Amino acid sequence: HKVANELMLLMARLAREVTGEENLCLAGGVALNCVGNGLIMKEKIFKRMFIQPAAGDAGGALGAALFAYHGLLDGPRESRTNDALKGGLLGPACRRDDILEALKMGGHRYRELPDMELRDELCRLLIEGKVIGLVRGRMEFGPRALGARSIIGDPRDPEMQSRMNLKIKFREGFRPFAPAV
Repeated sequence: HKVANELMLLMARLAREVTGEENLCLAGGVALNCVGNGLIMKEKIFKRMFIQPAAGDAGGALGAALFAYHGLLDGPRESRTNDALKGGLLGPACRRDDILEALKMGGHRYRELPDMELRDELCRLLIEGKVIGLVRGRMEFGPRALGARSIIGDPRDPEMQSRMNLKIKFREGFRPFAPAV
């Protein structure tokens, strides 16, 4: 990972030197390297950075669509200061009826709570060391949970990271998580 991070920094510096551009847009699987992206930001090589939410291979469809629209069909290019990707929440929303049907089919116990009670219940479960799967609103476009679909655990628990990695995500215990507040 250290070599990849150093290469990302070198390439970012070279891109800035060769192009003179102040803004950087990243895509591709390596663009999902949060540590490398953080290093580029910390070095202030560019004034602004944008990392496409589906930066890996799946995001190629978005690039192809933009190329066709702007490059082949001469679609207008508009600079927007707001988040045109709506935080990457481009997927479908889960319908209540579909969620209830899936819960019933799986034989899962459930109860519906108003938002304030739900917040309190989620906090109680986290304090007890439980791991929570949360799905709300439209799904994210790309492999990263941005808050609409998340696995949540208490970061104060020193075993939480490895427990979630090994028992829930089925990956190596050292893998990092993105914090959310």
